[in-house]
Amino acid sequence: MTPREELAGKIKVMLVTKLRLKMTPEQIGNDQSLFGDGLGLDSIDVLEVVAGLEKEFGVAIQSQEEGQRVL
Repeated sequence: MTPREELAGKIKVMLVTKLRLKMTPEQIGNDQSLFGDGLGLDSIDVLEVVAGLEKEFGVAIQSQEEGQRVL
């Protein structure tokens, strides 16, 4: 498994766990959108995702513009 695949797997696990998604991490595609027809996340979910990324991976998303670009 490549480092990129390992990171993607960890992020998927975090998404399923934090958001209590009714799917397994394996069911989330690498290119699947977080919003709309993808996972269908809303603004509250996004706050949970940002908090999870910051806690789990030690990154900081410091502005709304940065968050939009990253997510």
